Amino acid sequence: MNSNQFLRSNNSVHLRGFQPYQLLETATYCPCSINISLTEVELSRQSHDHDIQEKHSLSRMLEQKRISEQEVISYQRAESKTLQVEKEDCIREIHQERKQEKETKTKMMSSLKSEEERLRKQQEDEEARKHEETEKRKDDAKQKADVTAEMQRQSPQELEQMESQQRNELPGTSTDSISRP
Repeated sequence: MNSNQFLRSNNSVHLRGFQPYQLLETATYCPCSINISLTEVELSRQSHDHDIQEKHSLSRMLEQKRISEQEVISYQRAESKTLQVEKEDCIREIHQERKQEKETKTKMMSSLKSEEERLRKQQEDEEARKHEETEKRKDDAKQKADVTAEMQRQSPQELEQMESQQRNELPGTSTDSISRP
């Protein structure tokens, strides 16, 4: 083994191309003139063993960390899904309420329009009836006025003729009961 294979730094010995377990064998049977103490080799071996143990411990911890992360992610996804479903239900209820309100409003407007139409028609009918009654009263008053005017125009002889005709048509009436105007 040549001297390039040994490197010294910070009181530790490193050999290129050798594993730490081979270091002891190399150090014990090394034909070279460099003196490597066994305590340094033993310390290196202990440090290496400790590093391996820590590595195994960290790898187990890493696996536990991954499992925990997966649990947290799974929980968050489930919670998110639950919240999303609740939100969709809430939105659906709001849409349903608005739809019902719109339908109710439409029905009320339709009912109001039909009621207004009914009242308007009833008012028109009432006005037409009143107008007809007024026209009928006017016609009756005009007829009475015409009859009265006609009677006033007729001569007294014609009046007597009419009265006698009426008496003849009505049997059993006395002539005294009819008075002259």
